Amino acid sequence: MVLSALAVLVSSAGNAFAGQALTSSWLHENTKDDPEADEYRVTYTVDLKQEITEAMSLQEAFRYNRKWGEQEDTEGFDPSLRFAIQNDIFLFDLFGSVSEQRSSIATDRSRRSWESTWSSNWQDRFWPKLRASYGRDFSSDSESPHMQDTDDTRESVGVDWDFELFKTHYNFNRTQQNDNVTFGETTASNHFARLDSSGRFFDNRLSLGFSQQFSASQTESTTAVGADGLALIKQGIAQVLAGKDDTPLISDSGELSTNSLMSDSDVEVVSGVYTDGFDNP
Repeated sequence: MVLSALAVLVSSAGNAFAGQALTSSWLHENTKDDPEADEYRVTYTVDLKQEITEAMSLQEAFRYNRKWGEQEDTEGFDPSLRFAIQNDIFLFDLFGSVSEQRSSIATDRSRRSWESTWSSNWQDRFWPKLRASYGRDFSSDSESPHMQDTDDTRESVGVDWDFELFKTHYNFNRTQQNDNVTFGETTASNHFARLDSSGRFFDNRLSLGFSQQFSASQTESTTAVGADGLALIKQGIAQVLAGKDDTPLISDSGELSTNSLMSDSDVEVVSGVYTDGFDNP
């Protein structure tokens, strides 16, 4: 038996508060066969938006969710803030968010991130279109010492230029990942450039096109070396194969299939690989 309730409130009042929205929901799942599987869930979401001027706007959002039962109690807080500017010269966007996840049986996790983007908005055809972005991301847990403590930096710049006879495109990306648990640092950068040209001749009877591109990537990793002379270096996983053998004692062969959920770094979503609790998967 599932009991649920939903309440929605939406209002608007002038330019000072262009829009507000409040959404809440409650859910109760009752399982007759297993009373310990009963769950209660509640979610509240608040969205606010203000038009400060014709060119500036501000958006706030807050989401609270909680799930509890006989086995586990989880709680999450997710506030965010966005500030935007739009005019005839440029577009600017600044976004920040915080996520706090708490659990009665697992490690609490915290994440804080922000990012700013800028791009040109002039309409002159022969002027270059410019763009740039910069952001930071911090993640940690409640363990002491931390099992997870990272801070990442990402930045990019780009330009597109239309010269009528040919078009150019260039983009540069750089990311830096710092692991404060293993004292490791990984920096990855990429340059990408492309030149396109095309034309039609003889009353569109002949069409010619040309395209050339260039790409260069570089990755550098550093980490601390322990007293035993060993260093922890994170390696990328190309593929994970998994399978289930119902007769492991009498059979030494079985079919394995690709399981991408086991290598996506998501510890919340079930990967579909189960054991009986005694044997390792």
